[in-house]
Amino acid sequence: MTMENQLKRGDIVQFHTPYPTEVGERYIVQEAHYDMERPRVKIAMLDSGLRWMPVQHVFAEDLEVIRDGDEVIKFVDKYLATKDLADG
Repeated sequence: MTMENQLKRGDIVQFHTPYPTEVGERYIVQEAHYDMERPRVKIAMLDSGLRWMPVQHVFAEDLEVIRDGDEVIKFVDKYLATKDLADG
């Protein structure tokens, strides 16, 4: 993966060849580690329906960034709607 294509914290990603149960699932990158032979990324599932975001560590080469701005905004809005954003 070239420097300009490296994943970074905050990227919205999906598996480029998902298992049938993963089709349509989106993830947010929490950490990316490129200082190893096979770079790894810590991702959290968006829109899991749970009160917490399930986290997993995967190989960076298995992911692709979602570049469609409208789709990214939709998932971020949906995620924020599930969080308690009370003042104070």
